[in-house]
Amino acid sequence: MTVPAGTSRSAGNGFRPNGRLIGAGALGLMAMIFLLQNRERVSVHVLGFEANLPIWGVLGLVLAAGIAIGYLLAGRRHRRRRSAARRA
Repeated sequence: MTVPAGTSRSAGNGFRPNGRLIGAGALGLMAMIFLLQNRERVSVHVLGFEANLPIWGVLGLVLAAGIAIGYLLAGRRHRRRRSAARRA
């Protein structure tokens, strides 16, 4: 029996997570649990502004900012490696 190119014999041709993805998922789940358990309101002062927000909102904003920074830095690293490969 021949298998067409680009396919495999296993029934589950789909998604197979690696250790890095499992670790990221576990950390994301722990972060969500932490956010949902901390619902008290706190006063936040940033650059002269003051806001009274729930802790989960503040932590969610910080988490979103961290993800955005990581995404931007990863893109920068990718562009730098690609330009170095072109020069070589």
